[in-house]
Amino acid sequence: MKPRRGWWKRLTSPVLGLFRGPSLDSLSGMRADGSVVRRRFRDRFRRRPTTLPPEAEWERRPWRWKLWLGAVPAVLALVGLGVTMAAVDVAPNAVRDRYRKWSDQALEENNTELAELSLRRLAQVSLTPKERFQLVLLTLKQNPAAGRQMLEGMVPSDRQGHVPAHFLLATIQLKQQPMASADRAQAEAHLKHCLDDDDYRARSHLVLGEMYHKAGESARAVPHLQQALLQLPDAAFLLVQAFTALKRADQVERVWRDFINRAEPSLKSNPDNQSLRLQLATALCELNRYDRALELLRHARPTGANATERQAICFVLARYAEYALKEDQFGKAYELISEGLALDPTNSRFYITLVLLAEGKSSNAAEATRRLEALLAVGGPLADYIHILLGSAAVRAGDAPRATRHYEIAFARNAEAAVLANNLAYVLARTEPPQLERALEMVNRAIAKRPDDPRFRVTRGQIAVKQNRWAEAIVDLEFALQKMSGNSELHEGLAEAYAAVGEKSLAERHQPLAMRKK
Repeated sequence: MKPRRGWWKRLTSPVLGLFRGPSLDSLSGMRADGSVVRRRFRDRFRRRPTTLPPEAEWERRPWRWKLWLGAVPAVLALVGLGVTMAAVDVAPNAVRDRYRKWSDQALEENNTELAELSLRRLAQVSLTPKERFQLVLLTLKQNPAAGRQMLEGMVPSDRQGHVPAHFLLATIQLKQQPMASADRAQAEAHLKHCLDDDDYRARSHLVLGEMYHKAGESARAVPHLQQALLQLPDAAFLLVQAFTALKRADQVERVWRDFINRAEPSLKSNPDNQSLRLQLATALCELNRYDRALELLRHARPTGANATERQAICFVLARYAEYALKEDQFGKAYELISEGLALDPTNSRFYITLVLLAEGKSSNAAEATRRLEALLAVGGPLADYIHILLGSAAVRAGDAPRATRHYEIAFARNAEAAVLANNLAYVLARTEPPQLERALEMVNRAIAKRPDDPRFRVTRGQIAVKQNRWAEAIVDLEFALQKMSGNSELHEGLAEAYAAVGEKSLAERHQPLAMRKK
């Protein structure tokens, strides 16, 4: 008895039998000895060698060959279609990868032309938001107007988009001069889209706070600057300005103290952080802790301070000297000025303080005067600047002849300086006797160079008052009044001019203002 075949063979035999050769039993139904075959299901598909010629097989089962002749081309066609579809799908990906690779390499090598070309070719296939933003950056360098237009199309202000693009567009809009209200509103909307992003949250708060502060809305600026301060120590300086505008001195001091308490440990852990060192020195100066600031800067490095740190030391020394002069510590002020001039002989703040020290009645006044005279003997541009400072000091002291002498020397070497010409005109109109014609010539020269400067118009208006040219005086002084206020000499000139032309009501309005201090 033959063993039964397994279940797999029983299931697959009917299918496989379609492709097997025919058997004698299947054709005749008889055995070779003439006995009848007892047909069974499994016997039909049992493999036996065939003895029929191929033409007989074709006549007996033509459908099998038709199946082969039709199926093989169909299978080949399906395979070809699949390969074609895969190629169509793979080709764009390969192109994208190639262009991305080229653009990344070009950006690393600062080859903007190749990077832009690769990104523009990539744009014809597809661009991710990051790649589109890179293309915008390259376009901004070459054509800012076209780049901004692309940026506005990429991130509309009314919906969320690529966060770096929102931030960049907001900063561009805030730099517009003059800035329209529509630009400000759109910049605000773009920045608010950045507040949910971890990388741009602090910077967006900082820019929003700065925008509100510049617009005079310091109360709205404070919350944003406080949020920015959590990650950006630089926000402390802008937050101080906002609190100062709000006249909250207690908060100003608290911000400086908090900044110092956080900056000192950070500087100890990272002593090479020069930016933080300079910021800490500035904060210490704001609290009048000048000695600590100088110690911090002088011991920045054993090999000596670099140029930036020397400049910072001079800044602290100048601030310290001004503070000492205000506190009547004249000896300390002169010592600080001398140290500062040794580091930077061209620093104007030291000369201003030195002139103020020479004007005083301290024991160091004579020494300061001798030092200024020695510097004048050296000559050069520095001497011209000192002449201007001494002339201004003489004007404050009411010594018009001495002021004229210093201004004449400085003007002879700097005849194109508009401010110097105006100052010389001012003192010439106040000498005894006044040199009004030459003063008018000097101030006209200054106005020709800077016609919109209100200080020059005040000087010419006062000269016109002294010459009894009332109409011209009113024109110049009213022009200046639109751009500056609180100048007692301006109101005094207007009061006198209006009274002279019979406008008593207008003269009476300016007379009380003329009595106020400048």
